Amino acid sequence: MSNKQLQSAITYSEVMLEDAQAGNWDRVFDIEVQRSELLEKLFSGNIQENNIDDMDAKIREIITINKKLEAITLKARNNAQNDITSINKGRQAINSYAQNAS
Repeated sequence: MSNKQLQSAITYSEVMLEDAQAGNWDRVFDIEVQRSELLEKLFSGNIQENNIDDMDAKIREIITINKKLEAITLKARNNAQNDITSINKGRQAINSYAQNAS
């Protein structure tokens, strides 16, 4: 596991956070695939003990960014659920109106 690779994972995470904040969900998902592949490679290799403290800090930074991403994702999911509920209520109202208008 190298510091350079961990820094790349942080950069991916930061870009994902920015895109999530902007609502660019397709890009968030695309970058997540790349980041996941990188993280799998990182954690399947050997850890160099001389870099443990720096690596710990970088991993904590990724976790912090992930928590922010999770919060944004949860909010977006709830907003989508509310939109779907509103659409369904609108459909029901239209259907009721159509049945009563006949």
